[in-house]
Amino acid sequence: MISILDCTLRDGGYINDFNFGRKCISEIISSLAQAKIEIIECGFLKSGANDPDKSLFGSVSAIAMHLPDNKDGTMYVAMIAYGDIPIEEIEPYDGTSISGIRLTFHEQDIDRAFDFANRLSDKGYKVFIQPVGTATYTDKALLDLIEKVNTPSHSIWWIHWEPCIRTTS
Repeated sequence: MISILDCTLRDGGYINDFNFGRKCISEIISSLAQAKIEIIECGFLKSGANDPDKSLFGSVSAIAMHLPDNKDGTMYVAMIAYGDIPIEEIEPYDGTSISGIRLTFHEQDIDRAFDFANRLSDKGYKVFIQPVGTATYTDKALLDLIEKVNTPSHSIWWIHWEPCIRTTS
């Protein structure tokens, strides 16, 4: 199954330092939901973030004020760059805010990121994993990562690959 994920509030934040304004964040989320976008990424979860005008959130509960009461089949998610927020700062899923987390990580962090992802899953979140820098991974490292994702003990996992061009000499 293919779903559409909008990451305006996260990826667009690299242009405006994530400073969309509180009202604009809510309006973007509302407009995307009305357009029936299946997955809306609300921004980054990052330890210490606390500016209500930015799409950087210090807690899951800080995102809730931007979400509709009736989520009507739309999944709301946030991104975590592995290492940016301790697992202890992430509240258990309670249905009032996001239901999923996209976790990015570099090759050297794969094992620690999978442990973190399992702990997110234990807190009730659906977890997407997104390896970054995959253009530099060896074929074996990519195959090992796919095998790790397919291990039955993982109750998570959607995997998102960044576009990359790999060439051989």
